[in-house]
Amino acid sequence: MADRKRTQEVESERTASNEDHSPELVAERRGHIFDVLQMHGRVRVRDLAERFHVSQVTIREDLSAMQRQGQLRRTHGGAILNVGTSVEMDFNRRAADHREVKERLAAMVACRVREEQTIILDAGSTAVAIAKAIAHISTTVITPGLNVAMALRGHQRIHVFVLGGHLVDYALATCGPEAENQLKGYHADLAILGIPAFDTIHGLSEANVQMAAIKRHMIAAADRSILVADASKYGRTSMSIVCPLNEIDEVVTDRDLPLEAQQAITRTGVNLTLA
Repeated sequence: MADRKRTQEVESERTASNEDHSPELVAERRGHIFDVLQMHGRVRVRDLAERFHVSQVTIREDLSAMQRQGQLRRTHGGAILNVGTSVEMDFNRRAADHREVKERLAAMVACRVREEQTIILDAGSTAVAIAKAIAHISTTVITPGLNVAMALRGHQRIHVFVLGGHLVDYALATCGPEAENQLKGYHADLAILGIPAFDTIHGLSEANVQMAAIKRHMIAAADRSILVADASKYGRTSMSIVCPLNEIDEVVTDRDLPLEAQQAITRTGVNLTLA
């Protein structure tokens, strides 16, 4: 038994030495690990290794680094969410990811917004950047995002309506039947959505079922809809499908999107804008 365990450890170490440990991939994987923690409250090393196709040694290094940052607490064979500081840290982490790209995307989307329009603006770090970019425009903004509402607070030309409902901590957003029913009573000129995952096969997808549902209602309530997401979100798929990509009028993303992906999106008939 001891010999078998040692053989497995050696094999895991050998696998780890052959993996790509570039800072970008490490940061992206740890971000996904934190997302899984937010959803389930705990993770296991073995499950994460299988999910991300890396060794258990690599996952243990990830969890140790994340524990030092205060994001989680290590347990035997895994980790649990560090609830006390996790929500604020997660939003700050996501806001910092691709910050310059998000600001470029926000500036591009702001050019689509006209005076006196009614806008449905999604929750999330990209939506906060967009809120700041449109704060000088006289508009009405409907949002499930608490941070979006706070970003627009005090801007006299903006009228803000915050949807009620169940609070999703990690997203700092409301959702559920109350928010959905409110959206059924609204009409907007434009819906601006963010998303953690999209491609041309599965369309837009979310990890949270209720967050996926609220996005569908946002699209239905608006004359036009724009998906705003940095290129790292393309090619991912999450559990809950929001809608096919061709139900969106325009995708605004950055120039890091591979040419093959650009062509695939264009073939769906959706307008593609690179910022």
